[in-house]
Amino acid sequence: MAASALLVLVAADAALQRLVPAPPKLMEVEEGVAAYEAGDPDTLVLGSSHTRSFLAVRDRLQAEGGARLAPIPVEWGTFTSYQWVWEHRVRSLVDARDASGAKVRGRLTRAVLVTTFYDLCTLPASVGGPANLPARGWTTSDFVADVATHGLTSYNRNFLQWRLGRALSASTLLSDRGYGKLTDALHDLVRPGPTHAEQREASIAAGRRHMEEQFATCDDAAERRALRSLVDDFVARGVEPTIVLFPLLPGLVSPRSRETTLRRYEQRVAELASEVPARVVDLTLGAPLVDDDFQDDLDHVRRESNPKFAEWALAGGLAYLRTPRAPGPVRVEAASP
Repeated sequence: MAASALLVLVAADAALQRLVPAPPKLMEVEEGVAAYEAGDPDTLVLGSSHTRSFLAVRDRLQAEGGARLAPIPVEWGTFTSYQWVWEHRVRSLVDARDASGAKVRGRLTRAVLVTTFYDLCTLPASVGGPANLPARGWTTSDFVADVATHGLTSYNRNFLQWRLGRALSASTLLSDRGYGKLTDALHDLVRPGPTHAEQREASIAAGRRHMEEQFATCDDAAERRALRSLVDDFVARGVEPTIVLFPLLPGLVSPRSRETTLRRYEQRVAELASEVPARVVDLTLGAPLVDDDFQDDLDHVRRESNPKFAEWALAGGLAYLRTPRAPGPVRVEAASP
């Protein structure tokens, strides 16, 4: 009986995958750190999930025989999340030395922080800590240590939930838990709702209003301190930092958010670059990316459009990555706010 029920479940899941395919596995902190540890990159790329677009930049430079990029994306992270990943997962790899005292990995001379204004947004106190760290940034030892200190909480429980979900990600039934795409699709089969184009247009309109409203919540002092700490730590190691303002879906940006939410973030980054030797590359607007180059979440560039982004960025603001940087101190005159 149990075997028959299992067969029915597997068959149902296979049929439902035609309606809502299970999402592909994406690079996470775990894979990014493992790649860094196995290699000896000259450029660390750290930031939000937009960092995955730099896989296309990495591949383009690799094909040219140029810089070696090591992207490490922190899904739904903010600067406090990136700081934690740097300090607990990456910095020890950068500083590691062998028995003779020589660096195990000695090529790193650049770091690229992939950001948007969202990285300065204040998180609700209910989150419990830096955004999305238990799920995307922690190791098992981090989870065990946190449980020993705080007990099992809604924050550290995300470590278990994410790993279980990822292990079962090939299943549409299980991977859709909490997202509702499957129920929406089944509902539309019975009673068709708005078309995909209509839904997307409505989502863009709502997102445009939300970006305007985020002016009230996206200038968090703790996040600014985390950004400064990251930059200072890079500079102290002779690693030239670049703060990249990643492209946004053009239709989300209204004149109001351009002059408020986005303008203030640009000013914060420019202020930092006037104080420390940090390069700034503002790609927020002006990319050859149109609305349809972004996924339905209105945030991430489609996989097939990432090569377009890479080609444009490497011909413009990121062209400097094509030229290796010699090891040495990071000087103030290298900054370009």
